[in-house]
Amino acid sequence: LLALRRHELELTEEPPRRLEPRLEIARIQSELGDTEGRIQALKANLDEAPGHAASIEALAAVYESNDRYQELVALLTDQAAKVESKGDPDGAASLLWSRAAHLAETKLHDVVRAILAYEKVVARVADPDALDALARLHASRGEHTAAVGYLERRLEGATGDAQRRTVVALARAHLATGKPERARQCL
Repeated sequence: LLALRRHELELTEEPPRRLEPRLEIARIQSELGDTEGRIQALKANLDEAPGHAASIEALAAVYESNDRYQELVALLTDQAAKVESKGDPDGAASLLWSRAAHLAETKLHDVVRAILAYEKVVARVADPDALDALARLHASRGEHTAAVGYLERRLEGATGDAQRRTVVALARAHLATGKPERARQCL
């Protein structure tokens, strides 16, 4: 079956029609236990069609199942940048940046990388989770002025419990910057 799919791939000249056979090749290679062959097939799809969601998800599954988070974060940031450079009509880049940021923070414990990726998200859309993460990460580094800026942006769209939590966090950030009068104004 693998040989048949490879032959089918060789006969297919149009790039969009080559994606599905490669996904099938990757699936077969997975069943055969050929992780590196699976990765190679999926990367070939992404070389031909940057941002191809099914290929990204399949490759992410391979990396996650093998605890290869460094490679996964690199893949997500690379694909996000490529999708952005194509204009990103469906907003996929923000999702890729967000996922890369979360993994950089939680799996790699790379705060700088997480901040850079979350900043890419909020440059495109005022995502509440990304704004919260940026405020939290900057505060953890003692960068309270930066945290204040993200919390103020977060407060603009917050309601209910989220608004109350953001107000408290903003007041604390103002206190940490040495501005108790601003903290009182928040409350």
